Amino acid sequence: QVTVIPRDDTFVAVPGEDMEITWTISGIQRSQLRGREWAFLTGNNLLAEIIRVGVVIIYNNSFSTAKIEVKRPSTLILKNFDGRFNGTYRFTVRTTIDANLHASIVAVFVAITPTVPVTSHCVKVITLHANVKDKAATHLRTLPGTKEAYRLSQERK
Repeated sequence: QVTVIPRDDTFVAVPGEDMEITWTISGIQRSQLRGREWAFLTGNNLLAEIIRVGVVIIYNNSFSTAKIEVKRPSTLILKNFDGRFNGTYRFTVRTTIDANLHASIVAVFVAITPTVPVTSHCVKVITLHANVKDKAATHLRTLPGTKEAYRLSQERK
């Protein structure tokens, strides 16, 4: 049995950095490898291939401007990772011992800084007492317009 790992994993990459995805092939001798190929499924592009004699082929397609590399035996390197690379990648192994294609699919996404502002109508202030290790006092200051401010104003009447 031939196993290709990772299977169904998700990777998050830092923008502008190189992203390495390494697959492990087990259950087969290197001499039984007929070919290995990497594809970007989201863009429907065959990226690279290692043919039986060990020659690495990087395909020239719309994705090739992304600067990819292959490291033997089974690592795909995406240079200067950005949002163009977001999507699903497949690594496929062909062997001489059976007619099956052994594949692994992974998802890769670029990490981004959230742009959603966080707003709050309540502010919670925590004061820690340095002299007493296990004591902490919590003070809640409520801004006008919140339910708690309304409740407090009703109690004062």
